[in-house]
Amino acid sequence: MFQKNSLIFLLLILINCSKESKDEFKRKENFIRDWKVIRYPYSNAILSIYANHEFKYSETGHLSESYSEGIWDLNNDTLTLNSLQPNECLIIDDFSLNISENYDKMRMTSKNCEPKPNSKIITEFINAKFLIKKDSLNYLNLNPEYKKKYRNYKIF
Repeated sequence: MFQKNSLIFLLLILINCSKESKDEFKRKENFIRDWKVIRYPYSNAILSIYANHEFKYSETGHLSESYSEGIWDLNNDTLTLNSLQPNECLIIDDFSLNISENYDKMRMTSKNCEPKPNSKIITEFINAKFLIKKDSLNYLNLNPEYKKKYRNYKIF
């Protein structure tokens, strides 16, 4: 009797582990796609996550275009993005808004370089963490002052 109960218990554990593995695979499969990102009222952005652990980000607004390319990592339900630095001179936009940005303090991809007129802006992701939800990503590194005033980015 004890052996029979032990065997049933072991089978239940194995079935449950198998179900969790399938759920984890399905969640991983679901986040590898294009995500619409709303950062500002008049911007249009797409974050594309690829199965080969690369990502691309593109954003257009009234007066500018920005992009980013890089690599991603997954730890449980947290997605982390890190941008690769381009070889050309570009203005850097901090996705987290934690680095003060104004005309006098604009950061460039190289020191003492001058971006070409009308060049794109690179949006920088540095250990940018996103909590994966069923149908959205919740950005975890946003500047607290911005978040308090305007709420978090919408990513769906």
